[in-house]
Amino acid sequence: MSILKLIGGVVSNVAIFGGLLFLPVGTLNWWRAWVFLGVVFVGAVVSTVSLYRTSKELLEETFKPPVQKDSRWQPRSLFCCCSPGSSV
Repeated sequence: MSILKLIGGVVSNVAIFGGLLFLPVGTLNWWRAWVFLGVVFVGAVVSTVSLYRTSKELLEETFKPPVQKDSRWQPRSLFCCCSPGSSV
């Protein structure tokens, strides 16, 4: 797995959190959100580096998409019951 892909994964993770935090309020002047993004960034870097050193196979597995060609079909009722926003 390339280092650029790992860096891109960490940066995109923090960027998604930043967008979800700052876009609704419309300002970047929110120090608590910046602290949260810093904690998320440090946690993502530490976990990614530790997985890269100890278990590269597990790290590659986490970067795979959730639905793959060789995965078995799961019942839709289980998905509907467990997904957020489901009306059960």
